[in-house]
Amino acid sequence: MPTLTVNPSGWDEVNSNFKGWFDSHPAELGYTDADSTTYAGIYLNTGNNADTKFYWTFDLSDLPDNAIINSVSCVAKCHITSTSGFPTRTIQMSSGTTPKGSASTLTTTSGQQHTLNVGSWTAAELKKACIYLHAIRGTSSATTDRTFRFYGATLVVDYTVPVPPSDKLYIKNLGAWTESNKAYKKINGVWVEQSDLTQVFDAGVNYKPA
Repeated sequence: MPTLTVNPSGWDEVNSNFKGWFDSHPAELGYTDADSTTYAGIYLNTGNNADTKFYWTFDLSDLPDNAIINSVSCVAKCHITSTSGFPTRTIQMSSGTTPKGSASTLTTTSGQQHTLNVGSWTAAELKKACIYLHAIRGTSSATTDRTFRFYGATLVVDYTVPVPPSDKLYIKNLGAWTESNKAYKKINGVWVEQSDLTQVFDAGVNYKPA
């Protein structure tokens, strides 16, 4: 069964809401795996009950659209610089902005790895896979700067691509099998539409693109 392993490769600038980047720790430092020793620093919004949301994104364009997902696992390395005054401080998988699985609570343990509870996924949901960081302040120390420190993450997808039925003609396009409605075969120099699509190719003959 094929396995796809990816790390974060971007962040959602539309739906993320945070104060700014920690000096000399830009987003690019988070575009790596869960064993990284360097981090991207995300300043949390300040003010009473201030809400911070941040979405790290993955590129899963290599996952076929018709893939059957057997398993998904994700390990992320992240901590928060203070838990005081933060009743909510979590890390979680999401598909776009829709949370998946269950959240893990962030602590101040430097470089802590979190094996996330990811729940079940479809291929379409994985195309929008994110790691969602969320913090809500209370009213204590509400104007003091705090940060998420995100080192990286490793997302592993195990999947199966269905085998097309043998009584139909399928063409593989961008990694996915698509049923063909029409096919033509060149006979005596003339292209002739075939009524039996399973007879377009001759047994024992190797074909290549023209």
